[in-house]
Amino acid sequence: MTNRMIVAAISMCFAILPQARAGDAMKEAFSTIPGDATIVLCVPSLKQLDADYQDAVKALGLQAMVPPPMNSLIGALKQSAPMLAGIDEEGVVAVVVMPFTNMFELQQKQALIIPTKDPKAMIEAMGGEQGDDGSWKVTLFGTPSFAAVAKNRLIVTQSPGTAKAVAESKVNLASKFKAHDLDALTGLDVALWINFEPIAQIGKQMMPMFTQMMAAGATTGFEATQAELTKKQIEMFMDGVSSVAIGVSLDKVGLGLRGVLGVKPGSELAKQTGSVTNVSESLLRGLPADRYMVAFGQHLSPEQAKVGMESIEPYFEMAEKMTGMDESGLKSLRVLLNEWAPMARSFKGSVNSLAPGPGGVVGMAFVIETTDGVKWVETAAKVFDEAKGLLTKSDLKEMGDEIKPYIEHLVRSGQAETVAGIKVDQYSYDPVKADLVDEEDWDDVKKVIGQDGLVLRVASASKTAVVVAFGGGKDYLAKLIDSVKKNETLLDEDAGIKKVAAHQPKDRGQVMYFAVDRILATINNAMKALDEEQLPVSLPELNAPIAITVSGGKDWSRGDVLLPMELLVAGKDAAMVMMGGAGGAQSASATPAK
Repeated sequence: MTNRMIVAAISMCFAILPQARAGDAMKEAFSTIPGDATIVLCVPSLKQLDADYQDAVKALGLQAMVPPPMNSLIGALKQSAPMLAGIDEEGVVAVVVMPFTNMFELQQKQALIIPTKDPKAMIEAMGGEQGDDGSWKVTLFGTPSFAAVAKNRLIVTQSPGTAKAVAESKVNLASKFKAHDLDALTGLDVALWINFEPIAQIGKQMMPMFTQMMAAGATTGFEATQAELTKKQIEMFMDGVSSVAIGVSLDKVGLGLRGVLGVKPGSELAKQTGSVTNVSESLLRGLPADRYMVAFGQHLSPEQAKVGMESIEPYFEMAEKMTGMDESGLKSLRVLLNEWAPMARSFKGSVNSLAPGPGGVVGMAFVIETTDGVKWVETAAKVFDEAKGLLTKSDLKEMGDEIKPYIEHLVRSGQAETVAGIKVDQYSYDPVKADLVDEEDWDDVKKVIGQDGLVLRVASASKTAVVVAFGGGKDYLAKLIDSVKKNETLLDEDAGIKKVAAHQPKDRGQVMYFAVDRILATINNAMKALDEEQLPVSLPELNAPIAITVSGGKDWSRGDVLLPMELLVAGKDAAMVMMGGAGGAQSASATPAK
């Protein structure tokens, strides 16, 4: 019985091993990296990277353009560098930069880690000669170097001291990582990790020179204050960031890009990242199922509102120093904004392609979830009136008096109309009266944005939801109000969004989707409405948007981008058409682009 249990346990381990290795590939990779490394460029598996590369070449239909050996990364490497023929294809390849104090030390602190099951044979292939101190002198890519042997690895550098430090390191970098660090690196084919603190120290040494350059370029008090704010933001970044990671993944799904900031707890930057609340619920709820070009949603917490107001406080301080500023009006505006901002709980919107007609060819729809919809709309009106009054009353010499005529034609009309039984505020601007454009040209522009012109409609659609619409006319706003009242998640069910969202983090604070095919089609519709020449390229209907996801925590911030393979294929096909079909036939995996 005992033997059977042992056999069963061993069988189970082998069954789950591939899954465990897939999830822990980066952890295993960084377990081979010295713990005091400052910069690491890491490929956890050359074989996996090569497989993903070959899949991408096939998916893009580029086989004819990428002949052997370039159709295989490993094949190309071994042909161009025969001395690396003994490389372990399943091992970790990495370029490591050990601690340095200035930029001039970089070259001497670099090390190439090559996985190999026979380091001695690889040394011989590099023409290795052992020195009196035990180090090996080798030649790699025509460059005299030094090499050291570690377990199943060969370390090649231009400094024997660096080679020895990497080979003899007792602490690995993975042991220093936090859970979110490893999670952010999982699934990547290539990752660049940077210990930012020593980089920041070098950057701080250069700050006085940078500050002097900014001060020299500031010719007014306004510009000088702006330069000071820029300096503070850079310092906040340098003081707050502990690490930076950037990674790439390439497979049949598409091209994935990822960026992660490690943040020092207690820093000013940590206040911003820590205010982000990640949620798994819909961030697009309430938006109608239009032909979106851009769709986005963001969860907002009271803490985010507080941090947001703190982040713009320096701009109020800058405004206070401006000559001719109405200080009383500025104070009132600040109070109103501090009352208005915390009301929002989420902000979502879409830019949509409309069928040509009186409503134009572009419409924008926004939904703001608030603590009190009616109060939010009323306070928004007060903020607008106060801001307009501030700019009208202030005598801002540094900004010039030419701004006042434009402000004059920016108009708010409270409860100007009723749509779907709801009173609607209008915010409008007349560029003809402001002498920005003549009537004939403006009539052409209204073919794109709708016959209403520059009109923003704002209304409280429910007790907590506010809707804002631009373009499309009253019917467009009515459709948005109906979607909000039904509490629908129609865009979440969109086939394209659903497909790309499945490959993004489930818990996130912000999402954004770009439908490139519809953006190009809408631009062409707009050009057609204006009787202008259309773009020389268009894409088929793909329903494969670019996806962007942002998430964060008290000591980290992360962004993920996915360019789906369908879009990459269509982009390649379009490029082939523009080049006259050079490079072979179009891929059969997508409808040919025009």
